[in-house]
Amino acid sequence: MTVIQRAIFENPIGVRGFLQKFLRELLKPNANFIEIALSDKVLYSSKYHNNVKEIAHNCICKKLYHHWKGFIRHLQKMCEKENYENPKTLLYILRAYYQGILCLDKGDFKPDFGSFVSLDCYADEIVGYLFECKSNKKPIDDKYKEKIKNHFCELDLLLDESYKNSNISDKPLEIAKIKAIELYKKLYFEDVIG
Repeated sequence: MTVIQRAIFENPIGVRGFLQKFLRELLKPNANFIEIALSDKVLYSSKYHNNVKEIAHNCICKKLYHHWKGFIRHLQKMCEKENYENPKTLLYILRAYYQGILCLDKGDFKPDFGSFVSLDCYADEIVGYLFECKSNKKPIDDKYKEKIKNHFCELDLLLDESYKNSNISDKPLEIAKIKAIELYKKLYFEDVIG
């Protein structure tokens, strides 16, 4: 653990400040923070981890659509500049599309490609090819560039459709805000009392 991490995680005031910022991002909602809260890959945990996970679950909503669309738009501009040569960027875009479609359709927030295989729109051939290019540092074939662009167009329409037809809540549930305030108070009083 670095000195900064120790200062944050071993100091109650540092934990409180960090957690307050984290909760604020969850409640926006911010897909990156929801993903961190719900991830199975935990580097550091505290007794509040399950509370944060519960809050994150209650922040899964249609409003996240705007996060995915903005993220994808930004990355697609990068791809155009790079002439669709960077497989890592292309995989980020696919992941955002798949994550958004799965979340809006089923209310499941999953972070990895293995979770997206069940989607009808999942393009196993493209995903496999991009991972191969990334691993072997090989260039992307022009034929695949066209396939990828066409798949992005399909996914963009599907993400929009998923948003329109989604049955999940429009915004984070009110209980998320209540639980976040309760957690923050709990941390504050532990710091003051103990």
